[in-house]
Amino acid sequence: MSLEYLLDRTLFSPGQWAEIRRGDDEGVDILAYADTKFTEGQMHEIYLGLKDGLDVSIYADPVYSEAQMFCLRRGLHRDQNILPYYSPAKSPEEMKFLYDDQRRENAPPLWAELFPMSRGTAQHMLEAKAQVCPLLADGTMGPPLSDWRGLADHPGLFAAKRNDKQAAAAYRAYRGKRREEANLLTSDVDRFGIYQIPDGEAHLSLLFEPLERLEAYVLSVRRENYRLIYTGYLDPGDSLNRIFEAFNLRHPPGYRGRSLSISDVVLLHRDGKNEALYVDSYGFTGIPRFYGEPMRAWNDGRTAAYALDQGRHLTLRFNSKGGPDFFLDGPDFLAVDGGALESPVPVVEEARQEAASRLGLTEPMREVNYEEYERRARLANQEPTVTILWSESRGVHSGQTLSLHEADRLFRELDAQRRAEAGGRYYDKTKFEIEYMMCGTIETYQGRQDFGDGDGSLIDHIRGHFTYTRNDPYWQDRLAAKGLKGQANERCDYALDVFVPFLEQHVELAAKAEHIAGVYNDLPDPRGKDQPVANYCLAMLEHIKACRRELNTAERPEYPAQPELADFFKDPDMGADKERSKREIWHEARSLGMTPSEYAAQDYQPPGVSEESGHRKPPSQLPHRRISPRRSGPER
Repeated sequence: MSLEYLLDRTLFSPGQWAEIRRGDDEGVDILAYADTKFTEGQMHEIYLGLKDGLDVSIYADPVYSEAQMFCLRRGLHRDQNILPYYSPAKSPEEMKFLYDDQRRENAPPLWAELFPMSRGTAQHMLEAKAQVCPLLADGTMGPPLSDWRGLADHPGLFAAKRNDKQAAAAYRAYRGKRREEANLLTSDVDRFGIYQIPDGEAHLSLLFEPLERLEAYVLSVRRENYRLIYTGYLDPGDSLNRIFEAFNLRHPPGYRGRSLSISDVVLLHRDGKNEALYVDSYGFTGIPRFYGEPMRAWNDGRTAAYALDQGRHLTLRFNSKGGPDFFLDGPDFLAVDGGALESPVPVVEEARQEAASRLGLTEPMREVNYEEYERRARLANQEPTVTILWSESRGVHSGQTLSLHEADRLFRELDAQRRAEAGGRYYDKTKFEIEYMMCGTIETYQGRQDFGDGDGSLIDHIRGHFTYTRNDPYWQDRLAAKGLKGQANERCDYALDVFVPFLEQHVELAAKAEHIAGVYNDLPDPRGKDQPVANYCLAMLEHIKACRRELNTAERPEYPAQPELADFFKDPDMGADKERSKREIWHEARSLGMTPSEYAAQDYQPPGVSEESGHRKPPSQLPHRRISPRRSGPER
């Protein structure tokens, strides 16, 4: 079976395509996730749910993040009542806490005898005359639904009993039809399929209506209103008329549908292409949007990233017109060049080639995961972040994310406050996770601080924890008895000699940035008599950003030279004016459909304008452009 018959491979990243290929090889319903709106990680969670036999339509929605999908899949796999954490408004940390909370109770799984399902699956089950019940807020089953109209009265999930043989057979048939449809759409050989509107009042307004009348009532022929009834092989001599005759006069063995008539849809899969045709009043009418918008329209918002030599990257971001913005990022993840393709370029590979040509890139490049690259770029240019996983303190909440210096200060305050209230007799357990980049590698650290124990700030707590473990005789004896002493002490030494100083340097940089930003904001006349000091402050904030980037990415950080205030009184134009000039040049180039490098090569003149026309040139001392598309304004 060739997936390229159904899906445009150029729209998917290598990781996404690998997940689709894996599902196809395993025989799962790839139509559940073969969509560019899902990331590679989301696809993998849906694939694992299909392998576990779950109704993945419960969480197969891009509104859920990969981490949220993981919690829901694990909860369904363990027969938990996922209703308390089913909402996408719940953070992954809240979901995990509620998931773990049910596991800690050691109670029998509430849904062990139930098969939960989404509203869409429940509708298919009801059409197959299976018994379906709504799931109530406490996780128990409500009264059985008599027909599809009862679905609208229940906003949540539904379920059938696992020992209900009729319901189990209906679900197997439903999943089998999904797989059969994938085979139809992606087969290596020519095939055809017949779709019909199911019986029942839900679709009565569409049944047996000519296409012209549906369009008059602003109704469209959509796949979700149809059921695949039959598939068969398409012989070279077969025509639509022969198919119509066969399914009206002499039904083939195994056919359980109505005689082919108005409102039915015949899908022809021939020479690798799919064509849907509506059985109309007179003959057949093509309906190219039977499966929705063409795949190429999904490029809106699509992104791609490619790694080059010397740590550089080319990134693409498509817009609604199909012509992507493109950026050439340096090893520090900041853009050094870029532009936009004015004409729509729907195929990603074509856009990459055109962007590379515009930038003069001839060296080999390989595609990398864009989301992961963006994450690395973000972490390289910021201080570590602290996420509260769960806490007994009222001063923080699950899912709350703080910068390191904010968390360090807040933890000290909450620890002192709780200690003053309880005198050290009680404490509030708080589990946290630090996400950071060190030596260019993304790392995480998890720990638990008990507010009220007197540990102090977050960094004080981490230092105290590893100091105690390294020096306490009791812990050293326990580690030695388990054969872990050497490994544990090595970890303690690394934390005390490398990790803690790394965190302290970030806090120092943040404190310096806060102070400089405060000085800048207090200047009475930053564009007048205070301009030298204002420019110095802006240069210092840029210097702090560069130091932070060096601290995060270098194995042995070497900070750049710090600006000197005296230099800004000697040259009042230093700093902000040059930065403003660089931004103006960038936007001028973009407005002319050129990259900054192309603009510079034309001596900063628009096409057709001579140097004598008076068009502004940049100052000769303008430094190399390093403009980031991701950050703007002074850092606070």
